[in-house]
Amino acid sequence: MLILGYLPFGSFSQNEDTIRQYQLPTITIVDSAMSQRPLEQSNVHIDRTLIEKQSVTSAGEIAKFIPGVTVKDYGGLGGLKTISVRGLGTSHTAVMYDGISVSDYMNGQIDLSKYSTANIKEVNMSNGADFNLLQPAKALSSSNIFMIETIKPKFEMRERAKVNAFCSYGSFNYFNPGFALALKMTEKWITTLDFDFINSAGNYPYLLRYGRNEGDSTSKERRTNADLLSLRTEWNNYITFSSQTDLKLKFYYFYSNRGLPSATIYYYLNSHQRLWDRNAFAQSVLTHNFNEHFTYRNYSKVSVVSTHYFDGQVLNANGFQSDIYQQKEGYVNNVFSYQSKQLGISLTNDLTYNTLDATANVAVSPKRFSSLTAAIFAFDLYSFTFNANILHTCYHDNTSYEYMESKKYGIHPFLSLGYRFKDFAFSIFYKDIERYPTFNELYYNRIGTPNLKPERTKQFNFHWAYRKNFSTKRFLQLNTSFDAYYNQVLDKIVAMPQRNLFVWSMLNYGKVQVSGIDLLASIRTNIRSVNLHLQGTYSFQYAVDNEETSLTYQQQIPYTPRNSGSILAIVDFKSWSASYTLSFMGKRYALNENIAANRLDAYCEHSVGLQKKFGKNFVLSLSVLNLLNYQYEIVKNYPMPLRQFRIKINYKFN
Repeated sequence: MLILGYLPFGSFSQNEDTIRQYQLPTITIVDSAMSQRPLEQSNVHIDRTLIEKQSVTSAGEIAKFIPGVTVKDYGGLGGLKTISVRGLGTSHTAVMYDGISVSDYMNGQIDLSKYSTANIKEVNMSNGADFNLLQPAKALSSSNIFMIETIKPKFEMRERAKVNAFCSYGSFNYFNPGFALALKMTEKWITTLDFDFINSAGNYPYLLRYGRNEGDSTSKERRTNADLLSLRTEWNNYITFSSQTDLKLKFYYFYSNRGLPSATIYYYLNSHQRLWDRNAFAQSVLTHNFNEHFTYRNYSKVSVVSTHYFDGQVLNANGFQSDIYQQKEGYVNNVFSYQSKQLGISLTNDLTYNTLDATANVAVSPKRFSSLTAAIFAFDLYSFTFNANILHTCYHDNTSYEYMESKKYGIHPFLSLGYRFKDFAFSIFYKDIERYPTFNELYYNRIGTPNLKPERTKQFNFHWAYRKNFSTKRFLQLNTSFDAYYNQVLDKIVAMPQRNLFVWSMLNYGKVQVSGIDLLASIRTNIRSVNLHLQGTYSFQYAVDNEETSLTYQQQIPYTPRNSGSILAIVDFKSWSASYTLSFMGKRYALNENIAANRLDAYCEHSVGLQKKFGKNFVLSLSVLNLLNYQYEIVKNYPMPLRQFRIKINYKFN
């Protein structure tokens, strides 16, 4: 940390023979790589220095290196990428993009492949709650929080513009150009424009097995209808009105046109399904500091999400299926906080209005108004910390049918107690929260059930952490953490057959019990001119069906491995940088029954990368993904790509 303050600056005049002195205010500059969360918080932080040296293109791929996170990937660049944290399911994790929630009230699944690593500064995963007074109530309404923060440019004293251009090319006709433009319009206004484009044929080879036994027949096939064309653009504005008030404005647009490859079912490998996505939103964050104790912040957002699904081979009167879904959202949050040296209190309220219009399948045109209000408390006395919040939720649904109108209320507590001793910290937390049903679960034709109750989650967590920054030149930083947790999901929403196997309904039937541990250890060292960063993670999850009347009682829930982990190694030597990553996932089951027919084998995926800097502005990168050419599946019958190569050039016009 560097502190600048009360520096005398001289100014000479022709008429005066004296030196004028100007007193500058104190400025605190903190390196982004050191922006660590409190030791008492159960949190994993991945910064830009680690992101830019890996062969990852989206936020979903970064999540693989976070303990306790299971990434569900349907293969290829165009495949949906969602995350489940500690066996709780995708809809239990809030995804925050620059402080504001990314919502999908139709099915609750946030596709993290839409968020490019090109402009991501850091990613944080917080279990339970984030220890932050100035946060929306939406961040408190989920079991876990996945936070993405984008890059804000920094200018030298006389710099006015920055341009960063890059282009990647790789296997299966992968092409990814992009640029980032940053302009210092005035001393109080910085504007940035980010753009990237991805095009890929996605026609990677794979081996199709016609049985599970070693001697069964196989054939070499190639993935079809797996192409992707996408573009993303962001316009950001950072405006400082005064030393007390600042505003962040973001305009975001994403478009994709992708093929949806079919499951690799025997003798049927062709697919004619396509998906078009359009996602546009504008959001703002306004902060005003009344004084050193009182702060006000406003979060606002409007968004439109359009999805078009098309299948050219359907046995109906038209001979095809074409469904269009459009979600609209209006959102505003107001939060007031008071903070002293030892005490912090804030009151935060979210108001959200969501609508869904569909040409098919959801005929009731649901509209949802939600109000979330929370009081947040933080207390720090010597080595003891206390963090708590109490959340009140209100959801009001209206549809085109009056009898489907519903209101739901709830009160949900969170409590964390911590103790810090030098470089060690211990903490425990408890959280009771509910996940309100999605529009599909409530209103989808023939399946939706309007009277569903929310899924209720209870979380218990013990956290231990050790972080040490050494002053010696050879050994810089050591960071370790251990979490043991126990989760319960009550009134779990499951799909059950009713009159026959064609007519299904959503019911509050299931119970899930999850217990496990998460381990993380990282070290950053400097030996002469060699910088080394090593990070390892391991997770054990015992996530089972806990409904005593269920036929799969005490069996592992689908797509949740007992064992998983990762290794990340980065070595920097002068103008060279080398990286190695390993991602491991144990056996899983695609369905509730833990039998051989549903099993997905364990896999271990290796990737390597090499970077070379030429001067200050030019960087050349080479990477090999799935180095050992190992075929594996994360989702059953959706094979992942085999070995692939990529080359990337990056040039900064400074």
